[in-house]
Amino acid sequence: MDVFKQFVFADGWRCEVAVREGVTTFDMIRGETRLHAACRDLLFLGGANRAQLLGGRIGVEETEDSLLLHACPVDEATNAPVPALMAHYRFEKAGENALRVTTWFAGDRPVMAHHLDWLRLELPRGEVRECVGLDPEYRFASQAIGHEVRFENLALRGERGYLLMTDSGGALYRAQAASAVGMDECCLLAAGCAGTAVQGDLTLIDQAHPLSAVIAFGECGPVSPAYQPLRLPEAEPVRGRVYTLVSGALRMSVAVREDGASILPVSLEGVSSVPKWTRFPLARVLVRDLTSGETLALTAERGWARVTARSSEKRLSLYLERPRGIDLCLSVEARAVEGDAIEWRTRVLNQSERHTVLSVTYPGVNFEGGGPVSLFTPSDSGRVIENAYSVEASFAGTYPSGFEGVAPVLGVYGARNGGMNGLYAAVHDRSGARKELSCALTRGGHGSMGFEYPAECLGRPRNSFEAGGCLVVKAFSGDWYDMAKIYKRFAETCDWYAPLGREDSPKWMRDVPMYIMDWMPNDNPDADPVPVSVRPPVEPPRDNWYKKPIELAEYLGLPIGYHLYNWHWIPFNNDYPYYFPVKEGLLEGVLAMQEHGVHVMPYINGRIADTRDSRGEVVRFDRELRPGATKGLGGELDIETYASHEPDGSLCRLAAMCPTSPAWRDLMAETVSRLFREYHMDAVYIDQVAAARMNLCCDPTHGHTPGNGDWWVKGYRLLMERLRRECPEGRGFTTESNAEVYADQFDGFLTWAWVRTSLVPFFPKVYAGRVALLGRNTNGYKKNDAQFFRFHVGQAVLFGQQIGWINADVVDNPEKNDYLRRMCHVRWDYKDFFSRGEMLRPPVVVEGQKTYLSDVSMGMSERHPAELVLAAAWRLDSRTLILLTNTSDEPVQAIVAYDQAELDVSDQPEERAYGGARCLSARPGTLRVELGPRSALAWGEGNVGEAAFVGRADGQLLAPATRIPRP
Repeated sequence: MDVFKQFVFADGWRCEVAVREGVTTFDMIRGETRLHAACRDLLFLGGANRAQLLGGRIGVEETEDSLLLHACPVDEATNAPVPALMAHYRFEKAGENALRVTTWFAGDRPVMAHHLDWLRLELPRGEVRECVGLDPEYRFASQAIGHEVRFENLALRGERGYLLMTDSGGALYRAQAASAVGMDECCLLAAGCAGTAVQGDLTLIDQAHPLSAVIAFGECGPVSPAYQPLRLPEAEPVRGRVYTLVSGALRMSVAVREDGASILPVSLEGVSSVPKWTRFPLARVLVRDLTSGETLALTAERGWARVTARSSEKRLSLYLERPRGIDLCLSVEARAVEGDAIEWRTRVLNQSERHTVLSVTYPGVNFEGGGPVSLFTPSDSGRVIENAYSVEASFAGTYPSGFEGVAPVLGVYGARNGGMNGLYAAVHDRSGARKELSCALTRGGHGSMGFEYPAECLGRPRNSFEAGGCLVVKAFSGDWYDMAKIYKRFAETCDWYAPLGREDSPKWMRDVPMYIMDWMPNDNPDADPVPVSVRPPVEPPRDNWYKKPIELAEYLGLPIGYHLYNWHWIPFNNDYPYYFPVKEGLLEGVLAMQEHGVHVMPYINGRIADTRDSRGEVVRFDRELRPGATKGLGGELDIETYASHEPDGSLCRLAAMCPTSPAWRDLMAETVSRLFREYHMDAVYIDQVAAARMNLCCDPTHGHTPGNGDWWVKGYRLLMERLRRECPEGRGFTTESNAEVYADQFDGFLTWAWVRTSLVPFFPKVYAGRVALLGRNTNGYKKNDAQFFRFHVGQAVLFGQQIGWINADVVDNPEKNDYLRRMCHVRWDYKDFFSRGEMLRPPVVVEGQKTYLSDVSMGMSERHPAELVLAAAWRLDSRTLILLTNTSDEPVQAIVAYDQAELDVSDQPEERAYGGARCLSARPGTLRVELGPRSALAWGEGNVGEAAFVGRADGQLLAPATRIPRP
């Protein structure tokens, strides 16, 4: 069925909307001017399955100024309707030359989706002259950026006019080489709540919580349009008997009915429950019918044969039995505890011989109101998204893993008003088992935070289990820093929380101020080029790999660490884990660098193995490693690819290994031992362990329960305990990223991805001094951006990190090396604060702050204003220290406010300048400072470290070298 609608605007423009075979077209016409865009909305249901949202038969409701469409999505592969799901689209005039598109879903049961492009406008690249972001304004040619870029308002401008997307919670620009019609396209995508990365139930996107965007158009230059606000219907009250638990200021309630139960949202104005519909259910259980293979999503909202509630003043117990006739019981227990907190525990009792449970959620944490709120997510060091309602912030991550699951903590908070202004939600679980985390906020002032626990004994009938630990919901006053203090009190009770100072780590690893990274030359003819993200623009001389680090160490006058890649003859990401033989000259280069204070740490991978040997040799994987690889429910290998190729041009297929495998432990131990004893390495970097998520291995021959549990973390602990026990004294280990559960087994975490927008030092607040944090990725796409480099060097030091993951050729760059040397000396002089001290609440620059517009170097979409003046505060024993730095090329006078309650500075504080910096005046709680270009200032009761050591032989540090004067 074809649909056509024309909207007429007052100034001569008209907009024609047509839907034909699942493709929606927009034509904006005024006289001879015509702007054309196509929209092909897609739903990805997992694997290769996808559906057209407006495919199939469409129902139509029409008024003069609106068009409402109802459609059942159609599977593209089978042309069959997607069962139990309806998509609703409303097009309506929203203002002068502005059309609003609103989308929501409905169905009689949950529908889980992996990805959703619900509004993607495609324009021929040849018709787009430039892309224009507004608030802040930023212009770029359509061919200039190959990755996504995100703005609140974003326009594509051509010869005949512009098309702009706004009020969508963010708009994305994406270039693609081939579109559905086979042409080069520029795309505008609505990036609001769950809009482009859904990992949850589509039916939660209902008419009261829809997806929405405004498409504006015009001639001349793009401007932010005036438009009518989104109109939403009131959510219906929840039915049933309401049970309420109270802990101090926090009140949470559950409405119980004969066939289900609902958890009520919490108002952030008073941290009390509100009798309304909730976005995230009390619980959801995913089960699979072992006979038919069908997967069912059972929500606590309805469909249970019996629901029982038992309550007392401080406890509420709920029992939901036999959903859809399945012999299964769900138990949810809540307990009010001290400190404005309520703990929730979830258990599944599965008695069915026909069904296996795949996962269960902890109770959903729903909230509303509170004015402009900030959202905290456990990304990298910790990330805060401001104005989270208006930008429709969303998040999805897996714990424990790096990047998007470093701790199982989410939270929202508004402006401080003297009372409780925030809601903290975290799973406190000492087992370190896997959880899925998600949250979504809407412009209607609603939000939800969810935690899901994959099942234990996965794939087996009658698999009963308790979701690990408990969900803690707590009202608090403050911000992300106060959330870190809450979580830290729990983390201190966990096995992975190492002692402050890490006496079990080599001193050089605690103290070294920076790390470089580089590759030995690519000699193997089967090797792929160095990845573009770290590839130098010009191929350096062959001996640069060890001569440049020596030159840099001499320039700095300090010891440095060296993360060495490509030292093995096999190609990178190929033929793992059989790394030997090594490349010619490795040992000689390592010994030469060590004589100049360069500590060498080679790369190996601790998680994946190549399933094919190169050039048709005997397949060792099948003979030695396949039994210990992780496997899915059907016995299939968990295969990963990383753009590395076999000699025949096919992608390398790398199998994830189970950490419980004895053969894998033996291979890792043999590899590490040879690196230490034959090649005199100072440390070994074991890739991916803390970066990748736990595989839900279901191999019945392995010595662990299939699916979730604590066995994954314990398996790596056994491996690392063996490696640490067998390594020579003074050597250590690092791994990729910073998942907390591995903090006690490694000496350092490579924090290379800490280059995102709006980062806060949540993770350093909890773990600084207990595991070294090293490096940020300023190579690759951003290598020539000196301001980006200086910002991340400065912020890294103030976050307590060791500078690095940069190439040694930085010594040749005068736009970088002077600031690098100053900050390396700051890091060295105050290393005791970072290795044995505690981070305090960061001071705030209240006057004199400057910003610059930056992206994040990792091919991600964010482009944001970054602060140029940075501040931090640390405590060591009874001494306190404030660090300030100006990363820009211009001098700055600034006023900095700090928390007097935490920072008890002496009457005669010390002051040390690195570059042209000085304190102009000091009053209790504030400093007035002058910071020269690329300078730093240390103010407080600090200590200057001992002279640098630059020589070593056989692992022993030699006499100190002459110290280069502080720059």
